[in-house]
Parts: sequence; structure tokens; C-alpha cells
Amino acid sequence: MPMTKVIGFAGYSGSGKTTIISSVLHLLKMKDYQVAVIKHDAHGHYKEETGADSTLFIQKGADSVITVSPDGLHTFEKQADFKIEKLIASLESMDYILIEGFKMAGHPKIIVFRTEGQRDILAHLEELEVQPIAIATDMDFSHKSIPVLNLNNPQLIVDFILALNP
Repeated sequence: MPMTKVIGFAGYSGSGKTTIISSVLHLLKMKDYQVAVIKHDAHGHYKEETGADSTLFIQKGADSVITVSPDGLHTFEKQADFKIEKLIASLESMDYILIEGFKMAGHPKIIVFRTEGQRDILAHLEELEVQPIAIATDMDFSHKSIPVLNLNNPQLIVDFILALNP
């Protein structure tokens, strides 16, 4: 069984991470790959639908709620610290796992930015456990040792990812 390929996308809010992941996901699915996405919601914006039974169970203190429907499975676990490695291991049947956020974790990642202010994420590269495999931006930018990809060309980014793992 081929090994699951993990690619993270890290950048500040509004940098285009969700947009590029959505496009990369779509293009990989068109090639019949099995793809999972893990999103880090550092600010706690995700909320269950108000009035849903699962919301009631969460409000009443359930530590874990699993909702099964004809459309799929949704899991909510009340836990303060999820280990990204454990989440990745649980998805080992996938061809690709695309990760939004978790910028300090040790998986390969593409740094994403659109503005000069967002570009300062590069100042923190030495803090990363694993150096980025690429930078995706729509700015006129080059880096001495990290490939720079056009953020507005998702096919180019998919080709780059596929070339990493033939």
C-alpha cells in the first residue's frame, strides 16, 4: 500500500489557504486520489448548527459526539490538545492529506501569503521543525532556497505536489 502524502498550507488568516486547498483538493479528486483535509481552527470559529441534537449533547457536556448520516460521519471530541500526528495516522488510507494551519508541526508545508504584511511569516522559518517545501504567493517574490509558486495557479501547485511523490 502506498504511503499517504501529507502537505500542509500555512499562513495568516486571509492569506488564501482555504481557497488554494479547495482548488488543490478538487484537482486531486479529478485524478481519482483519495484526499482528506485537516483544518486547524485556532480561534474556535467552528460551531455546530444551533438547535441540532449534536449541539445539545455538546452543551450538556458530552466528551465525544459522533453523528452518522447518509452523507457521512462527523465527530466532535472535547479535547484541548489534539496531536496532529495522531490525526494523520487515523487517515492512513488516504492518498493525500492536506492540512490547513498547524504551521509549527513537523509535516511538509507550503507557506501562503498575499500581502507584504502576511509575508513576515517568513521571518519565523527558523522556528519551524521542518523547512517549507515551497512558498505560494501572488506577489512578485523570490527566495534563495525555497521554490516560489503562483498562488493563482492551482494546477501548478498540484503538479509540484505530485512531482514530490511520484
